[in-house]
Amino acid sequence: MEIRDIESVCAVDIYRNYSNAAYNTATSTAVISKHVAKAEKELGIRIFERASKTRPVELTEAGAQIIDYMHAIVRMYRCAVKTAESVRVKQNDVLTVGYMPRVGNFRENEILARFAFENPNIMLYRKTDCTEGLVNMLLSGVADMVLVPFLESPDESSLLHNQIASDDIEIFEVLHNDVLTVGVPDGHPLANAEMITKDMYKLLHGDTFLLSNDQKTLKHEASDGYLYELFGFTGNMKIRYIDVTEPTISLELVKRGAGVLVQSGITQRHMGGINFIPVEGWDKRATLYCIYRKSAVSPGLKKLADCVKRFSEEYNKRKDG
Repeated sequence: MEIRDIESVCAVDIYRNYSNAAYNTATSTAVISKHVAKAEKELGIRIFERASKTRPVELTEAGAQIIDYMHAIVRMYRCAVKTAESVRVKQNDVLTVGYMPRVGNFRENEILARFAFENPNIMLYRKTDCTEGLVNMLLSGVADMVLVPFLESPDESSLLHNQIASDDIEIFEVLHNDVLTVGVPDGHPLANAEMITKDMYKLLHGDTFLLSNDQKTLKHEASDGYLYELFGFTGNMKIRYIDVTEPTISLELVKRGAGVLVQSGITQRHMGGINFIPVEGWDKRATLYCIYRKSAVSPGLKKLADCVKRFSEEYNKRKDG
């Protein structure tokens, strides 16, 4: 007995008429009759009393005892088909990656562009958020993989290890950056400096520092933040938290004189009227991590992880060379 035989039995039970069952299953009355007969022969019972001009198709006593099982088989089969289709699409066709596309990035766009070029049959969706949002994307299953930048400080290390510490989590370093830059507009006293040395720190004391909005939760208040100490503040340090996941807005704020943009990621020296100057005395490391759940690994996700690893190896080789 095949599934189409059982589906025909169920259709006759629902519509109580062979012609209506055939119409609603896009087949013919002859085919429906053939399937029902095959099911009855294999089960060794008569399932339906044949209809007459005055009476619809009725279940026999034996048919009434087994019909619920037949419907259950059809439901389970259709659920299996739907689940298999979802798994197939997930494994082969669609991936979602979360990352933070800020001004000081870690070449995330280059990595994802390479993967898209190498795998034209896999649809790659990108979702953006701040650090905590990216971690939540991964843990909730919204994203298959996240590329998360972390500053190696006690606060962010704690977030990293406490929230994603699990045997199911695969995490590896993609690349790192040991340079802090401050983006200032043309015309700023530091715009032409090769490096912001310690004797120049005071030239920033009157500026508003534009920081990532997710840093609010990572204990970077002006009173005890590492930037406060690094730049030698003794009074108030002006801070404005912004959404750095939209780089064009961040750059426009700097150009309009709303503040200076501090970046621990990799930046260009000049970006449309903004100058990113390295800072002397910076002793922290910003690292991009690739994170995904082992239990969610599919052929497509494995290809993506391999692409990230190859990019990391090539980039670090060029950097060291």
